[in-house]
Amino acid sequence: MQASMINQGSPINPSRKAVSSRHQNEVVQWLEALRSPESAALPSHPSLLFFRHAGEELALPAVIVGSVEMVGFTHRVPHREGPTLRGLAATNGDLLPLIDLSNAVGLDPDHQEDDRVPRLLVLSPLQSIESRWTTIVDIVHGVEMSDPETWSTSDTTSPYVKALVQTPRGTAKLLETDALLDSLAAVFQ
Repeated sequence: MQASMINQGSPINPSRKAVSSRHQNEVVQWLEALRSPESAALPSHPSLLFFRHAGEELALPAVIVGSVEMVGFTHRVPHREGPTLRGLAATNGDLLPLIDLSNAVGLDPDHQEDDRVPRLLVLSPLQSIESRWTTIVDIVHGVEMSDPETWSTSDTTSPYVKALVQTPRGTAKLLETDALLDSLAAVFQ
């Protein structure tokens, strides 16, 4: 008797099936809306990756972020001590330079987040293996489209802040990609 019950499996939960069906319908509607001629007339807004690090809400253009991953193994680089280069991070079988974003852009390196969920950002600005970097950030909020006309100029003189972007979580500092990449390249010169 018991063996026959094991082989029967569990019945499909009707409420889970309804949620799955509703989700599939929403996806179909979104795809239809994106394919419609009306959506072609919408202005294109850049997608930004929003995250928090060292007590600051920050953003980067999503186009330079190759991936967001769980933090895996990191390794020190012998004879390469410095405030910006932390070592190497393992990602998809590769070892990439791991930078300390706090020291690279002048944030508080001693700040501790209470609700920290560290993630490894793989920065791939030129979409090539030679130009990839990694950094560990405290919390990743996700990718959102943002209208550049709503951005305001930064009230700081930091060369690393391009603009201020309003989000539901408060004001985020959009990092200046070129200044960030120049400072990363300087680590190895």
